[in-house]
Formats: sequence, structure tokens, C-alpha cells
Amino acid sequence: MAQVINRQKARQAILLGTVILLAVASGLSCKQNSAPEATVKMQSNSPNGKYRCVVKEQLPPEGYASPHIYTFTIQDALTNRDLKGQSSERNTDSAALSDLKFAWSENELTVSLPTDPPRPFLNAKFHDDQQQWTSVGN
Repeated sequence: MAQVINRQKARQAILLGTVILLAVASGLSCKQNSAPEATVKMQSNSPNGKYRCVVKEQLPPEGYASPHIYTFTIQDALTNRDLKGQSSERNTDSAALSDLKFAWSENELTVSLPTDPPRPFLNAKFHDDQQQWTSVGN
């Protein structure tokens, strides 16, 4: 009787070990496609050198064509810290943004697409360590 119980425990241990090995192997073989880290795509400094607009690009996960997500934020140029308030996030599906035009005034920034003439699509107002973004056009 003791032999039967020992064989039964041995079979259960082997079965449990097999299940664990299969689970681990399955987990290792299923690589999730994660998106790479966001990187700084463009920067523009205000004429007075007090502010900087930083555009970060978040590429899609490996094997995917979209979406390309861009984050626009205004930073204090001396501290490299984002101003308070919300950054602006734009999803361009599979199109990459490049050569954006930045038109600065004392407390405002207009970001335009590099068309002829340039087509504004974002506007930022900033003052007292605050930023506020609005979409322009479509």
C-alpha cells in the first residue's frame, strides 16, 4: 500500500513539474511587442531663451505601423522642467511628423506643419509657469 501511495505522489509531482515547465516555456515564447521609449524628435527655443518646446515621439510597437504619438510640452529652458498644465498629445496614425515650424511670441507659440504656406495645427499659451495647448484647424 505504501508503494502505491509513493507511486501516486511521484506521478503527481512529475505532472506538476511538467505543467510548470510548459507554463514557463509558453511565457518565454510569447514575446509581447512593446513600444520603444519615447524620444525627443524636435526642440525649439523661444527667442528670449526662457522657454523651450520639446516634441517627443512615441513609435508604435515593433511589427506595427501605427500609431505615431507625439507629445508637445513647454519647458523652462534653465531648469528643463515642464511648465505646469497639460502637454498636448497628437496621434498621427502611421504618418511621422518632421520639420515642424515654431512661431514664438512673448507668451505664445504656434506649431505649424511644413506645408507651403505653413499650416498651424497647435497653439500654446504660457505664463506664470503654466502651459495651455489648443488645437488649431482640424
